[in-house]
Amino acid sequence: MSRRSILLRSAVATLSVSALSPLTGVVAPAGAENLTARVVLGDATGDVWSIAEGENAELTQEGDEPTADVERAVVRHGRYRVVVRMRFTNLRRLEPQSYIATIVSRGDYGALFLSAGPRRWKGRHVLVDEQFGRVKCEGLRHTIGYDTDRVRVAIPRNCIDRPAWVRVELSNYMFRGETEGELREITDNPHSSGHAASLTERLYRDAS
Repeated sequence: MSRRSILLRSAVATLSVSALSPLTGVVAPAGAENLTARVVLGDATGDVWSIAEGENAELTQEGDEPTADVERAVVRHGRYRVVVRMRFTNLRRLEPQSYIATIVSRGDYGALFLSAGPRRWKGRHVLVDEQFGRVKCEGLRHTIGYDTDRVRVAIPRNCIDRPAWVRVELSNYMFRGETEGELREITDNPHSSGHAASLTERLYRDAS
């Protein structure tokens, strides 16, 4: 996460408002095995937003930024892990970029931050709890496929206290001009054409 990130600081502040306690397992309602475990998010292209650094900075429509422009995402709450897949218009090794999956259950949350950039294009991930403390999670995995324009993360359920259901929010941020001292953040999410992401519906664990 960029030290000076404007949009990420805003996202963190929004999340911290709902941080009440660690993610906990909940009792699934009767018939939960028939409820949704997977959701597909289709997103329009050319709906990327940006914001410049500064006190009076305003969000503006950036339009066509293929590396940040996510076209499709799939979230699945599986038997052993929550898996997120995102497909981009043209994922390239250009500028530092962060991919975020926020996982919410009954108002509590955790978040997965995956960051890539010069000398670390394969990416580094970290899972944090509701107080943004790092969560040790040996089974946490990710891949960034620049040849396939796809990003995948897999979060073991035992690292988030095995919740019966989750809601997930996805977004990505690209950082431009940081080395020149004129930071501009470019962002997109698969939930809508706006700059603000939103949570999926409840995804119940797939017992199959």
